[in-house]
Amino acid sequence: MWIHQLAWTFQAARAPKSDLGSWTLLDYDALPFVHSWSTLQGGFVWAPEVAFINGHFIMYITLHYTAQNRQAIGIATSPTASGPYMPYDTGYPFISQYGDLGALDAFPFLDSDGSWYMYWRAPGADGIIPHIYVQAMTPDGLSLTGIVSDLLAPSQPWEFFPGALIGVIEAPAVTKCYDNAAYCLFYSGNPTQTAAYSTGVAVSSSPYGPFLKYPNNPLLLANGAGILGPGGLSFMLPGNGQTFAMYHSWDSTAYTARVLNMVELSLNPGLPMSTNLEVSFVNPTWQVPVCQ
Repeated sequence: MWIHQLAWTFQAARAPKSDLGSWTLLDYDALPFVHSWSTLQGGFVWAPEVAFINGHFIMYITLHYTAQNRQAIGIATSPTASGPYMPYDTGYPFISQYGDLGALDAFPFLDSDGSWYMYWRAPGADGIIPHIYVQAMTPDGLSLTGIVSDLLAPSQPWEFFPGALIGVIEAPAVTKCYDNAAYCLFYSGNPTQTAAYSTGVAVSSSPYGPFLKYPNNPLLLANGAGILGPGGLSFMLPGNGQTFAMYHSWDSTAYTARVLNMVELSLNPGLPMSTNLEVSFVNPTWQVPVCQ
């Protein structure tokens, strides 16, 4: 099951485990309503991530926060993976931060000890430069707890559009790697409107960091196989030991739509943790278009 944005609605797509190249869109809106603090404005209903927590499917979603005229993160719940999801509405966003675009790109992560963490992108202390943050969640996935850790900011050249003074990093996605001995934080860099939008990775021995960026980033970038601006990565584990990266890219040089794709991901089985990362995509020029 996969949920992606289609215009101002969300649609679920599913495929049998035996044939991950055959995806079918489900013909209904997976998020038919938004929260009381939000409005359908400027396309700011996007970046869904779904987790199964405490007996419920929870969607973490980026929305327009009307009172502050910027983006914020909300929660919606459903008894089934495909939805529809209904707003969990407390009257306020789950995560909201002042500055720049606000808070967006939520990613829930379940650690091997049963602890849940939330990663997201928001402006740093200057209110402009985007950073990636993490905070622990309560066991029900509906609240944050403990301290907020500031993990990453733009620093590598590929994260900056040529001539730009401020880089872009966003869309964090975390999974265990090195035989569950470390944490790999994948993220997107460069403006999403360009073919230079790409995916990098950083590694840490703790979910709170510090995360060290792979020196040969980006790992996934535009190539001759028709993949332009690949980013917004997430993960799918079909249960057979494989890990697939789900990501979106431009449909063509016309830049008319983002296409959802998948590719197998290698997470260094049998290797010790090292700052010389060996995380890689298996045959990165191969892609399966899931939906558009």
